[in-house]
Amino acid sequence: KLSVKLRYNPFYALADNLVSLWTARAEMDRDFLLLNGDNVFHPQILQHLLAAQECCCLMIRRKACYDQDDMKLHVEDGQIRAIGKTLPAAQAESVGIMRFAGEGRRCLMGVLEDLVSRAGTTSKLRYVAGVQRLIDLGHLVAGREVGDLPWADVDTPEDLRFVRRHLQLFQGDEVEAPGRLLAAGARA
Repeated sequence: KLSVKLRYNPFYALADNLVSLWTARAEMDRDFLLLNGDNVFHPQILQHLLAAQECCCLMIRRKACYDQDDMKLHVEDGQIRAIGKTLPAAQAESVGIMRFAGEGRRCLMGVLEDLVSRAGTTSKLRYVAGVQRLIDLGHLVAGREVGDLPWADVDTPEDLRFVRRHLQLFQGDEVEAPGRLLAAGARA
C-alpha cells in the first residue's frame, strides 16, 4: 500500500543529506514523516509519533552517556532547544524519526529552500541544520520518547549483524501511516 519514489542527490558527496531532503520537496505537499534510511525500528514508534499533536516532533531516547556519532539533543520540558553531533551536553539523542505537519511542514520547506540557496553545493550540511533553524526561528520542535521500544542505527557491518540476529525485536503489528514516509541518509 505504500508508494515509494526515489530521489537522487547528485551533490551528496559535496552537500550531504540536506540536499537529499530538499530534492524530495515536491513530495512535502502534505504532512509527512521523515525517517533516516539506515534505521530499523519497532512499528509502535510510528504509532507514538503519529499520535503527536505538535507540528514538528522528533522521536528521542534518553541514556546515561552519548557517543560521538549520536545526534545529540538539548531538551527542556519536552521541547528540543538544540540538535547536533557536537553539542557539549545532551539530555537525549534523536532516533531519526520525525513528523512535520501543518505550519511546521510549511516552515521546514521554507528553511530548506533558504539553506540550500545559501549553501550552494560546497557546504556539507545535514538536514538537521533545517531542524535547528526552525528552533532558532522560534518554532516549537517537540521531543517524544521512544521508551523501551527498540530501534537501531545501521552504520556498520556489526550493526547490520546485530539487527539480523535480533530481527524479532523490531517486529510488531503493521502500522498504517497517513501521509508519506521519506527516507533520508540511505546511500544504497
